[in-house]
Amino acid sequence: MAVFGMVFERHDRAVPRRGIGLPMGVATRLPATRTGSVQHSRLVEHFKNVGTPLFLCALNAGNVPTSEQWADFDVIEDVLMVGCPNGIYDEANNHPIVRRGITATAMGKDYNHAPEFMIDMACFPGSSGSPVFVNQIGYVDRKTGMYRVDARRVFFVGILYGGPEITNEGEIRLGVVPTVAVAAMMHLGLVVRSTMMLTFDDLIRQVLP
Repeated sequence: MAVFGMVFERHDRAVPRRGIGLPMGVATRLPATRTGSVQHSRLVEHFKNVGTPLFLCALNAGNVPTSEQWADFDVIEDVLMVGCPNGIYDEANNHPIVRRGITATAMGKDYNHAPEFMIDMACFPGSSGSPVFVNQIGYVDRKTGMYRVDARRVFFVGILYGGPEITNEGEIRLGVVPTVAVAAMMHLGLVVRSTMMLTFDDLIRQVLP
């Protein structure tokens, strides 16, 4: 399976000359390409040459739940999301922001007839494209009904792409009374199931040499 890519942008600040981890959306200088994309091998080689080796943790088909595992998930599950909400991240260490929430709809069922589900988590602009994981130490085995204290399960379950907003109306009194509408997030996010990433596999293999 092809490795899922990350987006890198140009940046005016110098990258520290030491090993760093670059989260999705964190900006840095990269050699330009005709298509605007950079293959992972060229990316790793570039930073190795400038003395700033990258820490890479690739996701593959083994991280995506099987059909049986999707069915085993409970309606309410703890989930983690890694990203840069509103462009916020640990600039000193080049680390992304990790947030925790729960599923708002069942992960194994199509939400409104689409291969996605909803999470109850703070999903601000800039979070789109953030991977969502199930990372549990100890869980209830639905097949046996037993709680597995020492067991751990880690799955890549989807990618956040948006969320509903609510419009708040308020008044500002400055001699006149205009009405101001402000869109606010509802603390909910829509996540495309990770199985959809597998549909890109053949397409990516055709493009990459």
